[in-house]
Amino acid sequence: VDPVFILVIGGLALLLFDLAIEKYEKRRLRGYLSRYLSPEIAKLLAGDAAELEQLLRGANRPIAVMFSDIRGFTTLSEQYVPEDLVAHLNEYFDSMVGGIHQHEGSLNKYIGDAILAFWGGFYSKGSTQDCVSAVHTALDMNRRIERLNAQWSKDAAKSTLQIGIGISYGACFVGNLGHSQRMEFAVMGDVVNLGSRLEGATKQYGCSVLVSEAVYVNCRDHFYFQELDVIQVKGKTQGIAVYAPLGVRDGAAPPAWLDLWNEALRAFRSRQFTRARAGFTDIAASAPGQQQAAALYVARCEQLLLHPQPDDWDFVYAMQTK
Repeated sequence: VDPVFILVIGGLALLLFDLAIEKYEKRRLRGYLSRYLSPEIAKLLAGDAAELEQLLRGANRPIAVMFSDIRGFTTLSEQYVPEDLVAHLNEYFDSMVGGIHQHEGSLNKYIGDAILAFWGGFYSKGSTQDCVSAVHTALDMNRRIERLNAQWSKDAAKSTLQIGIGISYGACFVGNLGHSQRMEFAVMGDVVNLGSRLEGATKQYGCSVLVSEAVYVNCRDHFYFQELDVIQVKGKTQGIAVYAPLGVRDGAAPPAWLDLWNEALRAFRSRQFTRARAGFTDIAASAPGQQQAAALYVARCEQLLLHPQPDDWDFVYAMQTK
């Protein structure tokens, strides 16, 4: 009896030990993943070892990519000693990444003062929901930076910040990349580059968020959008339509000036440049937040009235920034 009893007790002890080790490993993995993911998705992945292993090996997956950047950061950084700059950035990052995780996004990396995040790489809820979550996050980040700026404006030692955000959607490589002894989880592809280009283009139109046509198609039933332009970004030969999200379609009416904008844009695309110029001039006078974008089109109308383009011109403009 004694040997059997010892074997049973020993077996139970080993089983409990294995369970404890497995629980510890899952907790450690969730802690690692939580640095990049929302806690809910980290918990889900930690319980699916096969899916996580496949992800780490790498695969092409459709994802929504968000690239955000602080405007004028180089000039801003010259005003701080390094310790104060790091403290200021950490406060900013803490709020922005909190918004990304709140909307079930994945933080990929910090690139200086920039943030690269995505939806759909680790866990996808479908193209529409991934894009909707990305746009919700961008609007939330704008609200968060407004609250931070309200606090910082009361502190003479801290400067307020302005950000630009670009969102694109498409297939790209998702997985571990690097040296065998120093790997990093990465997302790579045209969709990532496009997100970065769109962030840069926000400066051209005086808006804070710019999304690609693929994002717009997936989200147009959930948000009000302003179609801004058809642009050719660096490295591309074809033009893409770009849009600025204006707010959620939750029963609220769209901005009063949006119909005027759409009418002026239709006149512009129909080559009625005198009529379009008048429309964009009215918008610049009545909608302060649209002055920069409207002025851009007024200048284009005047240029086209003086120097008409061929009939086959497709109204595609090369992007003026990075």
